[in-house]
Amino acid sequence: MPALIAVGLASLGNKPEGQNLGLLIWRPIPAEVAELLELMASSAIRSVVDQVYPLEETGEALRRVGEGKSLGKVVVRVAG
Repeated sequence: MPALIAVGLASLGNKPEGQNLGLLIWRPIPAEVAELLELMASSAIRSVVDQVYPLEETGEALRRVGEGKSLGKVVVRVAG
């Protein structure tokens, strides 16, 4: 089974012209996770977070992504 599975989604409501929507499913492999952590710790790679939303504002987070306004990952905080 591959570690990454990408699935194209035909339509999820309104989306900006020229944008494709998809779903990415990742099955973590411990050795790969360790390598990613090392790369992040050494600043060889970094994640870009556009905005963090509380769970109650999931609709707004999805709107931001759907409108193409995010300049990085949009995070929905589930707990804490």
